[in-house]
Amino acid sequence: MQFLVPGILCALGAAALASLVPHHPSRYVLLGGGFIAAAALLGPDRVPGAGWIGTAIAIVALAALIRPSWSVALVAAGGACAGLWASVLRAQGLPLAAALLVAALPPLVAAFLAARRPQFAPPSLRDEALALIAVLGLCVAAAGPILTGWQSAAALKAVPLEAGAGGRAAAPVLLLAAAFLFLGGVYSLWKRR
Repeated sequence: MQFLVPGILCALGAAALASLVPHHPSRYVLLGGGFIAAAALLGPDRVPGAGWIGTAIAIVALAALIRPSWSVALVAAGGACAGLWASVLRAQGLPLAAALLVAALPPLVAAFLAARRPQFAPPSLRDEALALIAVLGLCVAAAGPILTGWQSAAALKAVPLEAGAGGRAAAPVLLLAAAFLFLGGVYSLWKRR
């Protein structure tokens, strides 16, 4: 369960970053190089924590938004996201061959379709996907320390937790939903300018 959201984040990052350079002839070499490097360096026993994964993918997505001219290097980062996803899948118990196949297909399909059909991933859609990945990466990076602090506060509480505390547990979820709604509104206003 600890690798479920970081795995999804890796998959989204791999597919979005793979479609950045649809017309560059070496995009498949860059994707493959990043994939092989990350899959070889990381294994099921060396997968970084969710905070590291979220931070790294958020930085790469923000770099893709701020510096689109780095797109060739960012395609290699997309391959590395896919290799990291393969390691996450292996840590969850998937066999090596299946993990490599499952992790390699989405970025390859995204790169292929972006090269063949310009309407598959227009620039505005790629920008929105990268913004979503950056926000999700920051949330994944922040979730671990927030959850640890929440558990510490509950453990330090002098009275035992009540059985009917379900209503109070919904408040952080509502606050997070309101924050995402606000950020979405700010982003849509920014896109219209």
